[in-house]
Amino acid sequence: VYTLNRDTMMAASEEEERKIKCLLERFAEKLQQLGLEGRVRNIMANKPEEGILRAIEEEDPELLVMGCRGKSTLRRTFVGSVSDYLVHHAPCPVVVCKRPQKSK
Repeated sequence: VYTLNRDTMMAASEEEERKIKCLLERFAEKLQQLGLEGRVRNIMANKPEEGILRAIEEEDPELLVMGCRGKSTLRRTFVGSVSDYLVHHAPCPVVVCKRPQKSK
């Protein structure tokens, strides 16, 4: 699920919309290459967590797996965390995967 902010999407140019569509198509191809079953879709919502919760209600998954961006604790306190919100509010189990660290 790729969530789009309504205000941002309304202001998006045709070029930006084309880029988003291309990104989603590439992601769908990657899923297929990996032999994973799934559906790629975008959802317009005011906040990412709202869009993801809506997708959960519509799709009724057994498990939500999501990545995290690795924000600091201080920044998360003021900005919020989508993964943290979903861990506490999603009606299904949630697994949050850290981004792999770059090798030095």
